Amino acid sequence: MDNEILEILKQMQKDQQEMKADIKSINGRLDRIESDIKDIKVDTGSIKVNIKETREDARSSELATAQNSFEIAQIKMRMKMA
Repeated sequence: MDNEILEILKQMQKDQQEMKADIKSINGRLDRIESDIKDIKVDTGSIKVNIKETREDARSSELATAQNSFEIAQIKMRMKMA
């Protein structure tokens, strides 16, 4: 009976050591995931800035095109009158 208890205790100790190793591995994976999430947040922030700048550039281009079209129309009108 004592030998059986001793064997059970040894197996429990071995299982505990394996669980500690597994937990250490899981913690390493979680650390990498957290790092990846931080990188994604930084990338997302950068993308948001790029989108905002692109929209501003597009709006500036639209305004410039509208102004140029108006000026071209005025020049054509003047040429017809001359």
